[in-house]
Amino acid sequence: MINRSMHKLYPPFRQAMYRILGYSNMHGCATDVFETERNGSRQSQLFGKGASSIKVSRHQLSIACDIYPVKESGLYLMGIKFKHWFENENGTLTHNGKVLQNLAHQNKIEWGGDWDSTFPIPGCPGVRCKDYAHFQWRLPSTLPTNVLYHILTKHNMKSVWQYLKDYEENEANSENFFGGEAE
Repeated sequence: MINRSMHKLYPPFRQAMYRILGYSNMHGCATDVFETERNGSRQSQLFGKGASSIKVSRHQLSIACDIYPVKESGLYLMGIKFKHWFENENGTLTHNGKVLQNLAHQNKIEWGGDWDSTFPIPGCPGVRCKDYAHFQWRLPSTLPTNVLYHILTKHNMKSVWQYLKDYEENEANSENFFGGEAE
């Protein structure tokens, strides 16, 4: 089952995603949430189908969100139309792609459109594109993701969020103490 609830996301990430969605919709890039939190069995299913290239996802930590462009009819753009909403024929970003890229960077969010990897588009044999729909919370570089997965398996999501919040605050305080700038 696909979870589209923004309330399931890590609170600072949720706030950033609300800003991204609101601003993009105000600037002619009609988007909607496609998927937020994902359980392990759904991730395994996607990996098995080739719809995901990883066995464990940040969706499982509630720090990832997929959004999709929406037609005026309210239906999601899929297949080749999805790709061309973000990317021109020559591979450069469209207006929509640039808006979302800028919003992600301004909100310190990692965007799948910046990644080098591509994935096959379902129903379009031989067509690949970047993961333009994917946004994820930028973790501190000193925090391995597997630490958060370990906390999730031993405790619960609230424990993951508390650990992440404390870690980010301690990192910001350390940077201030040693003369660096807090982000």
